[in-house]
Amino acid sequence: MSLEYITQDILFVRKPAENLSLLSIDEIYQELDSSSINYDTVIDQLYHIIKSNNHISNINQLLKLWEIRLNLLVFSNRVDIAQQEAINLNNILYLQENIKDESITVYPLPKLDLKYYRFLILILKLKSEQVSGTNGAVFNPAVGLNIINEIYKLNYQLRLKDTNQVQLKLIDLSYKLIINLIRLNSFNTLLTFLNGVIHELVIKTGTADKLEDLQSQYLSNLIVIALIVNKYLLTETDSSKESIKRILSFKFTELFNNQVNQYTYDTFSYIINKSVSNIDDFIEEPILFKTVIKILGLWDLLDNNPLVTLQHKESDLEPEELPLTLTLNETQQDNVNGISIVDKIYNKVNNQWYNHLDKSYGLNR
Repeated sequence: MSLEYITQDILFVRKPAENLSLLSIDEIYQELDSSSINYDTVIDQLYHIIKSNNHISNINQLLKLWEIRLNLLVFSNRVDIAQQEAINLNNILYLQENIKDESITVYPLPKLDLKYYRFLILILKLKSEQVSGTNGAVFNPAVGLNIINEIYKLNYQLRLKDTNQVQLKLIDLSYKLIINLIRLNSFNTLLTFLNGVIHELVIKTGTADKLEDLQSQYLSNLIVIALIVNKYLLTETDSSKESIKRILSFKFTELFNNQVNQYTYDTFSYIINKSVSNIDDFIEEPILFKTVIKILGLWDLLDNNPLVTLQHKESDLEPEELPLTLTLNETQQDNVNGISIVDKIYNKVNNQWYNHLDKSYGLNR
């Protein structure tokens, strides 16, 4: 099948200057491998690479090149352009299988194979943004509800599969549901969801099945998110600070203290740049929802990229410095035999999320 439908000029919002000197795909990789990456250069070169089809043998590689371009637009704070190109791409893919409806400007996600999960999730993130003037991205509540519906559809598709990666993707989707409910200010709905999942996982800890490590970590993370949401809802009432502390201490310290593990404490400590080591620290610490967005981004990165690790530093600490550092080891990935140049570029760009945690869920917020 011809791939021309996803290389059309009309899909691109940002187009390079006509006198642009073209680089080879290997030179693009070298640009990304340099100490001072010029995202604009790579974005403009990808326009020509995608349109030329010279290095594209199948739709898998073409969609990877599109994902690379959209990621780089986000990294360079051009979410408005990334959003429009993502919508254009989403619509053209959807219309390959469906009849055009003139009343719809943004179609649902296309029914691609789940091997394109990361591509679909990026399209979903960008579709959820409504850009307004120079103020950056403003969340559109109506769009947000549609996104939640699409998350549930992806969830259903994943549950039909039986692979080792499904559980991790389902957890990842639940984080995306959490962030969309936060951005919709649907905190009571969010709390109902969190309580339901936590209850289900806690019950399982008392059965012969027990929790797998992944589920135990998920439970630990959700307990802290639930605490933050509970704290926010309580502060919206007339309850005193001391009363709020008492309620939270009873609901979380006494019931869940042993369920929250060191990884959860470390990831939060890294994001807020302050040590937290028990649930009482979370009760005392004022944690904003933009911090929750960032911590969800960190969990997403650590769950889905084994090359990124949060490590404890043993020495050379400055006064007040946290003994935690986020590290990226690309050596092993780059040395894999037989990996295509498109895959090398794809891996290199996806690893850049390491430097853009604030954009992982909030994009340019």
